[in-house]
Amino acid sequence: MVKKVFSFIYTVVIGLCSTIIPINTGSYYCDSYSGFGTGGVSHTEVINYDSYTMSDVHLDNLFPIYISSYGTNACASTAGSMLVTYHDIDFTNLLPNYTPGSVTNGMYRYQSQNSTINALMAEMYELMGTNTINPGTSVNQFMTGMSQYYTNHGYTINFTKLSNSLDSNTVTTYLEQEKPLILFLNSYDYYDALGVSIGDTTMRMVGLYKEAGHVVIAYGYRIFNFYQDGDLFRTDKYLIVSFGDGTTGYMSINETSYIDEVYVSTVS
Repeated sequence: MVKKVFSFIYTVVIGLCSTIIPINTGSYYCDSYSGFGTGGVSHTEVINYDSYTMSDVHLDNLFPIYISSYGTNACASTAGSMLVTYHDIDFTNLLPNYTPGSVTNGMYRYQSQNSTINALMAEMYELMGTNTINPGTSVNQFMTGMSQYYTNHGYTINFTKLSNSLDSNTVTTYLEQEKPLILFLNSYDYYDALGVSIGDTTMRMVGLYKEAGHVVIAYGYRIFNFYQDGDLFRTDKYLIVSFGDGTTGYMSINETSYIDEVYVSTVS
């Protein structure tokens, strides 16, 4: 049974990180944006079936989809800025005199990235001390910068660490509580939604695998069940993420060794 159904809001594909770093270094960054697929291994998967079912759960207000606009190695500050924008819907002093978006045809639609968001990214980059210790941003730097920003605006943000072995119940529980998941990755296999096509009997997915530290926000969860001759032969489970490069798409949780740490946040 489908819990909630939605359509992706697409933006222009700008590109992905171009600099590869060793796995498990504890530093997360995108060095530059130089075209989709640069520095990684592109691959295509085709699934044939007689029929399929799809179910998903997601945040009621979905999530902003932005791209880094300030500094190098900025994926953590970009992710943090998107989280601030999401929280500003309920905690309106986080972005004073700014309205993140509005409801149109039953869907919350965020404003396009603009000068307010770009200024937020610059401030978050500095508060996190990106590149001041090592290239990029550590988990501790991310949390310190976020905490300082929220304190500066009269709020408190607390982080809860989850197991990186995400399961359906854990993901669903937090998304139903309207809590997006903050993922610190040592590598990724990412399927840009623009590269995913689902037909009556064939699903085609164009993905990019890369060994690089990165930070993304998951705001949805989707399960596909594929049937052949009336029998279930395959189940694929995906997080739906705002990737930080102006795109949204899928990351599999059938296998989660690419995740170093996962957090959810609470604002008060």
